[in-house]
Amino acid sequence: MSSEEKILAELQKMTATIDKAITEKLSPEKIQKMVEDTIMKKQDELAKVKMESQIKKDADEAAQDRADLEKSYKRKGEYSIENAGSDIAGMKNVEELEDNHIVKSYLLKTATNKEEDVSDFQNDSDTLLILKSMKDAHARAHGERYDIRKSRFYQNFRVNHSRILKALESGTATAGNNWIPTMFSAKLIDQIRLGYKVAALFPVIQMPSDPFTLPVKGTDKEAKLVAEATADNLTTGATTAATDPTTNNVTLNAIKLQATTKFSDEISEDSIIAIAPLVRSEHGWMQASAVETAIVNGHTGTHPDTGDSLASTSAEKAWQGLRALTKSGNTVNEGADTLVVGDLGGLIAKLGKYGANPEMCAWITSSAGYALMRTHITQVITKEQYGDQATILSGQLGSILGSPIIVSEKVKQDLDATGFVGNTSASNVKTQILLVNRFAFVLGERRAVTFRAWEDVINEQTVLASSQKKDFQAFFDATTEDLVAYLYNVPLS
Repeated sequence: MSSEEKILAELQKMTATIDKAITEKLSPEKIQKMVEDTIMKKQDELAKVKMESQIKKDADEAAQDRADLEKSYKRKGEYSIENAGSDIAGMKNVEELEDNHIVKSYLLKTATNKEEDVSDFQNDSDTLLILKSMKDAHARAHGERYDIRKSRFYQNFRVNHSRILKALESGTATAGNNWIPTMFSAKLIDQIRLGYKVAALFPVIQMPSDPFTLPVKGTDKEAKLVAEATADNLTTGATTAATDPTTNNVTLNAIKLQATTKFSDEISEDSIIAIAPLVRSEHGWMQASAVETAIVNGHTGTHPDTGDSLASTSAEKAWQGLRALTKSGNTVNEGADTLVVGDLGGLIAKLGKYGANPEMCAWITSSAGYALMRTHITQVITKEQYGDQATILSGQLGSILGSPIIVSEKVKQDLDATGFVGNTSASNVKTQILLVNRFAFVLGERRAVTFRAWEDVINEQTVLASSQKKDFQAFFDATTEDLVAYLYNVPLS
């Protein structure tokens, strides 16, 4: 049984336990706690396992590509894996190494493991990029220059990954021993995307420019009845009004999201190498978190969640999120009544034509909202009941009325009865449930995550910053179209 299958089996047992708790009429608070402590944690674990599985798949494909490339080189008499030691002789940096055990370890690896580990290469190249950024910043601040190629880590990197580097450098002006990463590997991008739950619902478009205007289809048209052509109406009778489709323009303006970490400017190369994986992981989740909260709670004007006292740099001020893009009149007050399926049906009615196809929609709620749905609505279908052929979305814990349920920690659980975070903490004991048409919005990406560093001379610190540029927009006019609706004043229990 694979790791993924084991986790799914554990999730099935956990779901059965929660079903039993519901049958025994445990309080919604306890059920919510069970969901948070078991299912949501297992879901994160499942996401990581899927990422590792994808990385292994990519590594296997890359290994096959390398094998094909090596066969080609053998035919040309240029290179063979059995003669890989000649790579070392051609590397000036390696020749100058005093640590001969590095060369020996390379030869041992070549002899015992001809399939280079692409995952290790990605990890090491990301570490190399972080090391270079931080040491460059320190050197610039002191009027010096830092050459990453003279570092022990870089020399080890070239030896341990020589076959991959040979393929990367083949036919380039820098062939030999000069390859240095300038951007992060796909591993970090995969980690960020696995952190998406709400963001994963929407199509992503790469922005070739900033701003980028995207033409989209406007008002729907349909064919019209035309009379059959006859000899008498060849020029006049068989015509009708034009049915040219209308178009709208959606303009994406990239917004920069940045996260920073500070270190002592005396941090050593060895220390940077040791913490680099943690730094990469933390920045990946921070960037994913910023996009998630901006899509759910974003508001570019005066933010209605006054009780949060948001700073001007908060990600919640990046763009108009789903709550802000909800058309006036598309909110439903759940009130003091017990949550019933009819409340959710009311949201579907609010969406009109945009809610007609349940496969194009998704429910978005908090862990408390999901616990209430599981407790009070019998029509909720859990992941374990879908069957093997079902398509499961990232963050999806269930389905109801044909649409997936996405549970996100960015859906707030400290709202007041009006649906916003108020100034009276004692009143902020509500949550909400949103229904959104997944194909009515777009996430634009101008630049994926990059790192840079600079020296804070006054505080004697090195600042490492990750940033990305994105925008989130509706394809249609959200002030007139029913793209999203939400249920507010939903009690936590």
